[in-house]
Amino acid sequence: MKTTYFIVGIALLTALVTVQAQRVGEVVLIDQPQMSDEYAAGRSILVTSAIAGDLVAAGQDIVVDGPIGGDLIAAGETLTVRQAVADDVRMAGRTITIESEVSGHLVAAGDEIEIASQASVGEWVWIAGRNLTLNGHVSGELRAAGENVLISGEIGGDADITAGRVEIASTSIIGGNLTIRSEDEPVIAPGATIQGETIREDMPERFNAVSEVTDSLYPSIAVIIAAIAVYLLFSGFSASVANRARKAPLLSLGIGIGAAILIPVLIIALFVTGVGFLLGLGVLATYLLSLLLGALFGMIIVSEIGLGFITGTDRVKGRLLRVLAVGISVVVVLLLSRLPVVGGVLLIAVCTGGLGALMTELWLKYRLTPT
Repeated sequence: MKTTYFIVGIALLTALVTVQAQRVGEVVLIDQPQMSDEYAAGRSILVTSAIAGDLVAAGQDIVVDGPIGGDLIAAGETLTVRQAVADDVRMAGRTITIESEVSGHLVAAGDEIEIASQASVGEWVWIAGRNLTLNGHVSGELRAAGENVLISGEIGGDADITAGRVEIASTSIIGGNLTIRSEDEPVIAPGATIQGETIREDMPERFNAVSEVTDSLYPSIAVIIAAIAVYLLFSGFSASVANRARKAPLLSLGIGIGAAILIPVLIIALFVTGVGFLLGLGVLATYLLSLLLGALFGMIIVSEIGLGFITGTDRVKGRLLRVLAVGISVVVVLLLSRLPVVGGVLLIAVCTGGLGALMTELWLKYRLTPT
């Protein structure tokens, strides 16, 4: 459940950053001192100068090489913090590396997370991922959930670890109790200092850090970013597609289901004939792209219909409100899709309905008219 809340938070973060970003581009460079909060979105984000307030960033590669006077909130693929953060850090990404001082607390979810030997956290640390490494200093408690957890640094308070494999190195110092839940026998090296009790507990049922964190977090973030990007790039067309689905929902659903079933039959027929093999590859690529776009437009349709239902009007003004609605709709649909049977039916309806409305709107917009 905590992971679900974290995903919802990252969804809202992504939406807000996308809309409110002061700096947007392929490469975003902040190399001059900033006296207020900064919002940045781009493929590569590099901070080399001081920011007096908070930094909120979303991108593929994010490197913070300048001091941050407030909070640091970031989502991306590769995240690296090399300079001090005066308050809290909250991050989600594939690879997260903390190499500096964090005065507040640290919350992070990712595939690979490392708190380097020169790093320190002034309060507590909560981390979840596949491979977790703590070589630095944590003043408060540590809560870690992962597949592999290695502790070789210093923890001032209690350490609570749930993992497939746990290793406590000889250089480790734990000021409180050490609670371990692991599939394998934990490795506690001679010389490790544990000032409190060492407590072994049973593994929670159905615990799987990889499926709970990486398998849920990354796809969810990817879908949220993609849906918002499609909406922002084709906002007018997206509104037309949503309006089409609103006026004729059963027609859109029927066309989408028909296309999803009949086009693969056509592809197979083309593959069977030697002449149509290359054409079949082209149709297959187009079909897969159409399914993806249909799913994304389906999410946008849900957001438009939901927003119209809440506000009582089909013409809702405000770009930020619409973008937030898209992000929230993706989260709601993905959560509901986990329900047995009903969830799968709902997800299929959203995707095929989006595909049908998209195909109908494209046909009406670009069909050849008699001259």
